[in-house]
Amino acid sequence: MSKRVFLPAVCCLLIFCGEQAGKDAAIIVEEKEITRKQVEEAAEMIHRSMVSMFPQKALEGVSPELLKGAARQLIANELMLKEARKRNLSFDTAMVDSAFSQFKSRFGDQATFERELTMMGQTEESVRREMQSGALVDTLLKIILNECDSVKDEECRSFYDQNKARYLNPPRSRVSQIFFPSDTTKTVQEKKRAEASEVLAKIKGGADFSKLAAKYSGGDLGWFKRGDLKAELDTVIGKLKLGEVSEIITTGVGFHILKKTEEEPGKPLSYEEVKDHIRINLEMKQKNIFVADFVDKLISKAKIRYIDTSLVYVAPADSMKK
Repeated sequence: MSKRVFLPAVCCLLIFCGEQAGKDAAIIVEEKEITRKQVEEAAEMIHRSMVSMFPQKALEGVSPELLKGAARQLIANELMLKEARKRNLSFDTAMVDSAFSQFKSRFGDQATFERELTMMGQTEESVRREMQSGALVDTLLKIILNECDSVKDEECRSFYDQNKARYLNPPRSRVSQIFFPSDTTKTVQEKKRAEASEVLAKIKGGADFSKLAAKYSGGDLGWFKRGDLKAELDTVIGKLKLGEVSEIITTGVGFHILKKTEEEPGKPLSYEEVKDHIRINLEMKQKNIFVADFVDKLISKAKIRYIDTSLVYVAPADSMKK
């Protein structure tokens, strides 16, 4: 897990991991106790968030490194909340009310809501209180990020020049088809395959593909890049040469004869086409680093005691090279 702070998770972690300490403390931040259970719940939330963005992460599970990162996030949340209160910051009450209403609506009715809160060890008051804490941290983050330098045009341009290989329109092919729809009935399948074989023989004998496509179900399908179509069709198209006609392809819906009519190689995207995307990514990275540095300073000044030393966070070597 990298050094970056999971900013969108702050409020959620405060809500679901906020008021369950009191015994079995794993970490003590100033006078605030954080339990192993809170760390595990925070790690699971972060893991679910990662899986939603990168499904392959589901195979990895919650690793010791993720637990350490979650512990650091909970420590960061507590220290940022303390800093916000120290600065006498305020929060948007309407935003908290709206967030609470949306949260409550997820449970359908009041009885279900109260039952779920009890299972989480929460009450309506505690949830509101933690949402207010999250909103207070959000106010602090906005103030901090106002001090972060914006990404300059020359930085975006430099990134583009150094990473042009990332910005390519993939190769694509234009395809025409003659299609013989079929169902799962053996008699129908045999009839349609025989029909397709007869048409393919005519094409190989010199018949015009487009005229036969007009006669049967078919015609121009348009442009496709690799992965746009079903695998059975995609694989064949990738192997066809320009102007070449395929053999009969069987899919779950029938029989296909394809012809590659045009093709375009991969083309580089211009800087103008990708500059906004580059700026967003660079700004996100810069803000994460800026907030991570701010959190590092808070942590360096705070009194933190790890009772569970397996949760001690060690930043990856590459995160220290800035």
